[in-house]
Amino acid sequence: MLTTKSVSKTLAVSLLGFLLSGTSSMAWAQHGTGSSPATANPLQVALLKWYKADTTTTFAVGNEPSGVAFDGANIWVANFGDGTVTKLQANDGTVLGTFTIGTGVEPFGVTFDGAHIWIAGYNRAMISKF
Repeated sequence: MLTTKSVSKTLAVSLLGFLLSGTSSMAWAQHGTGSSPATANPLQVALLKWYKADTTTTFAVGNEPSGVAFDGANIWVANFGDGTVTKLQANDGTVLGTFTIGTGVEPFGVTFDGAHIWIAGYNRAMISKF
């Protein structure tokens, strides 16, 4: 039967053995269970640094923006109200171009496939590739 005294002794011996082994719990966690790591991998440790950021940035685009996509460098916005697509520089919002999709076409969806921007038009049941 375990008593409080025997449990305390067991914990103390386990803790002492762990401290004398020189292996940190971080090293065990990084290496995985079941084997003893030689050293901790510093590349697996992340440092989170929190800072205040302005999350209310807005950029002017066309009428009734309805779809948005990011191609890795630029932001593309489908403007449903005026039948255009606006291309913005992602880092500062500079308008790089505003493109008319077609007469009577109301763009509403934008996607990036890794090479091209695709715009879906509402009225004409069509898509455009940029």
